[in-house]
Amino acid sequence: MVAVVPVEAPNNQAHTGAYNVRDAEEHQAAAATVVEVSHDEGLREIHLHRSPDFQGFGFHLQYNKIYYLVQSVEADSPAQQAGLHANDVIHSINHQTTTNMPHGVFVETVNASSDIDLTVQTLNAFLRANPPPVRNQQMAAAVAAAINNETDKRKGGVSKALGKLTSR
Repeated sequence: MVAVVPVEAPNNQAHTGAYNVRDAEEHQAAAATVVEVSHDEGLREIHLHRSPDFQGFGFHLQYNKIYYLVQSVEADSPAQQAGLHANDVIHSINHQTTTNMPHGVFVETVNASSDIDLTVQTLNAFLRANPPPVRNQQMAAAVAAAINNETDKRKGGVSKALGKLTSR
């Protein structure tokens, strides 16, 4: 994501009241300076080691086809000891991105090893970096009306055809 951040004119240029085209162009160019915004806000590396006296790693997931969310972490589990928290979003497992990773592959990866590396981020930081698309309410209403209108036309056509058949 790229954000445009306004930048103040340099302090060494005093405003004299006279209009200078070159100064105006430099100020305009400085005002449109592009700054990269990092999506890596709050990423943490977590290393989990399966303990022989604990079944599993001690965390429970929720998958919503967009991201893997740690729903809960069991007390005194390897996950808790490693610093995993509820509401952490898992970005990668064993250095493989979880974006578009099927749930079965994720579960296989967790079950196949006694050591896993996770890259996680808090849910709030994830949502700031990946805001959901803004839904245009007027457009959604117009699309719904068009679909309903088309459905009504089909129903009307079917009703007329059935009426002709029953009148014969």
